[in-house]
Amino acid sequence: MRMHFPSTVYSKLLQTPPVKYVRNLIADFLLKHPGFVKWLPTKRQLKRFLAIFLSAFLLIVILLVVFRRPITESILHSKIESFNESHRADLKIGSFQFKGLLGIEFKNITLKPQDGDTLLTVKDLEGHISLLRLLRFEVGLSDLTMVNTHISLIKTDTTHNNYMFLLESNKEKDTTATPHANLARRYDRLLEAIFSKIPSDINIQNFILEANMQGYKFSFNLPSLTVNDELFQSTAIITDKGKSVQWHFEGKLNPLDRVFMVRLFAEGGQKVEIPYIDQRWHAKVGFDTVQFSLENSRLSRGVLSFEGNAAMSGLTINHPKLSPMDISIPKGTMDYNIHIGENYYEVDSTSTFTFNRLSFKPYIRYQTYPDKQLTAVIHKEPFPAQDLFDALPSGLFTTLDGIKTDGQLSYDLDFFVDLSHPDNIHLYSNLKRHNFKIVKYGNTDFRFINAPFSYTAYENGVPVRTFPVGPDNPNFRYLNEIPDNLKNAILTSEDGQFFYHNGFIPDAITKAISTDLKRHRFAKGGSTISQQLVKNVFLNRNKTIARKVEEAMITWLIENNRLSSKERMFEVYLNILEMGPMVYGVNEGAHFYFNKDVRDLTLAEAIFMASIIPHPKTFRSSFDSTGTLKPYMDSFYKFVAGKMLGKGQIMQSDYDMLTPNINLTGRAKDLLRPASDTLQPASDSTELFDQVDLNKETIKQTK
Repeated sequence: MRMHFPSTVYSKLLQTPPVKYVRNLIADFLLKHPGFVKWLPTKRQLKRFLAIFLSAFLLIVILLVVFRRPITESILHSKIESFNESHRADLKIGSFQFKGLLGIEFKNITLKPQDGDTLLTVKDLEGHISLLRLLRFEVGLSDLTMVNTHISLIKTDTTHNNYMFLLESNKEKDTTATPHANLARRYDRLLEAIFSKIPSDINIQNFILEANMQGYKFSFNLPSLTVNDELFQSTAIITDKGKSVQWHFEGKLNPLDRVFMVRLFAEGGQKVEIPYIDQRWHAKVGFDTVQFSLENSRLSRGVLSFEGNAAMSGLTINHPKLSPMDISIPKGTMDYNIHIGENYYEVDSTSTFTFNRLSFKPYIRYQTYPDKQLTAVIHKEPFPAQDLFDALPSGLFTTLDGIKTDGQLSYDLDFFVDLSHPDNIHLYSNLKRHNFKIVKYGNTDFRFINAPFSYTAYENGVPVRTFPVGPDNPNFRYLNEIPDNLKNAILTSEDGQFFYHNGFIPDAITKAISTDLKRHRFAKGGSTISQQLVKNVFLNRNKTIARKVEEAMITWLIENNRLSSKERMFEVYLNILEMGPMVYGVNEGAHFYFNKDVRDLTLAEAIFMASIIPHPKTFRSSFDSTGTLKPYMDSFYKFVAGKMLGKGQIMQSDYDMLTPNINLTGRAKDLLRPASDTLQPASDSTELFDQVDLNKETIKQTK
């Protein structure tokens, strides 16, 4: 059957902008290639072809409309069956019907794991079918309306919940696939899958999310949300621990261009507090306002790139691993440019991170295979020094709160580690001064250690003992009263470059990082005597990330600004050093172990005193049941004495006659454990040599 169309249809079609654009392109092409004209169809042939094409297209559309129900049923049945099988799920649609030409309505949608509580119910879901997606045998909706949606997250214990099945799949793995997926293509497909399924216009009514996570309950109630002409704004009610607060959010959503922007804030100037993380991670996170955008995502030459920004004001964080106090960050922004390649993630150096007035442009790259490698580079040109201290989060570095400085600083970081081979590591970090000076000290004047002061020792963050560091303490000893053998043994085992470095030993830090990566924990070692002094005198002993950073900053300030002499720092260190259970200072230690003044220690006793510094509370593990040093201590003695001999600190005869034999005559003798209660030698030697190994390479230039 031949179909005829009125001439007005052709005239209107030929006047549409797309057709005009194509006609202009063809005209330009023919002007440049006149010989091609003879191959062109005649006007009559072109009209006939156009009529056939339009007839076929309309026929397909008519067939899709006529047979839309069986086509939709077939697609839905196939998709639901495949999903249920691969995820061990039970997804059901109560019924569906068509409304008008392309409208469709679903009722009573439910989703649950096969043997678990219901996760999702949707009473009514309406939309319009996309004909283009039906041509690809997919069900896609536009102008989506969703009414009475309820999500219930339930977790009864660490292994039983009703939502993790969505992240699991029982499909057999494709054995022909490459062992490593192309990251760029994977995330491009993920973005496409997300944005392609988001309708351009959305109307959500009565959306409720409730959670019961092992007795911890919270809910998210969204009365309504409308996305119209790419813009949206709404208000949600969050109930957590019986307290309700309103969250307001607004933004932009353009699925076609992969653009998403959102801004979130609470009602009446209250903080937005994230529920559940207190229960799950023992942390509290709150903020005044947060905003995020994702745009310009594109896959080009095998690299997925996307841009955007994130900003947050009034951020408050509390976590015991970070700091015992609330951490406050008034303002932080990030303008990011991220690339994802076949086997890497990369933060481009055009990205800018800003905290208050301090900004920097890092380059970060993480390679996933064939070896896992991390690279980080920062180059910060000279900037006002005060910007750094003003950017420090309030509550995180209490000793530095209120400090005022003048001059400039610059910073360079070049870091690389092969996580698959932790010994392959490189670190260069340099915070450089430019006419820098401290104008006003904050909560702590770090120069107080230059005069007699009162020292408080801490155990697990709790003060356990306070004593004077100075002549008022009968156990205080000036540096020249402490024997050279003890001073040299401690320097050799703890920090051979103490009198020559500016507070840090890069080789020791890289060695410590390598050791931590191998053991998958924070192992001992890497700290100089300067850092140990700062940790003991100016900070509590809480092992947090914040404390380590604050320790490094105070060490830098003292060492680079000569707030105290090396001799005074070493003198204080030796007089507050923990030498045993509730034993502090080398003179107390000499009495505790040998019932004598520190001035009278022998070489063997001095080296023993140096050996227990890394683990003073477990000194008993160095002895057997008879009070004799265990055999592994012989290696430590030979190492320390050998270094002292090489630097001319002892005579050859002293080295030849030295044996790891000491006689405990002080209170320590009464505290030795029975043989069955002592630690194993392997454990002892590993802990004992942590610090020694870190300093083997760094003490070669300490003459």
